[in-house]
Amino acid sequence: MNELLAKLDSACPGLVPDGAEVELPYVWMGDFVSHLIQAHLNGRTFDVQAAFDVIEDEIASNGAFAELAIVGFLEDVQNANLHQQGSQPNDFIRYLGPASTKAWRALNSIWQGN
Repeated sequence: MNELLAKLDSACPGLVPDGAEVELPYVWMGDFVSHLIQAHLNGRTFDVQAAFDVIEDEIASNGAFAELAIVGFLEDVQNANLHQQGSQPNDFIRYLGPASTKAWRALNSIWQGN
């Protein structure tokens, strides 16, 4: 498990991936985002914010896993297909920091073809 995934797992515990997913960080991230959405629906806002803080730090520092944070995490959060009833991507905007807000908007721009 890479450093970013380990930090996310610590921030919002409870996801139990199979061994193969740990070696495929983008697959793991999709499962983690689904787990995070469920945590949000269950009112675990502290854990959700902690995970978004990890993402913010990675993007803001342009760390080794910044691309995974943007393309893996934020893009998955924006994917309406991963959301359950009672959840939508915009519910998570309140958890964004400045760097992740900029990345969120850039992804939206791509989705809109701008």
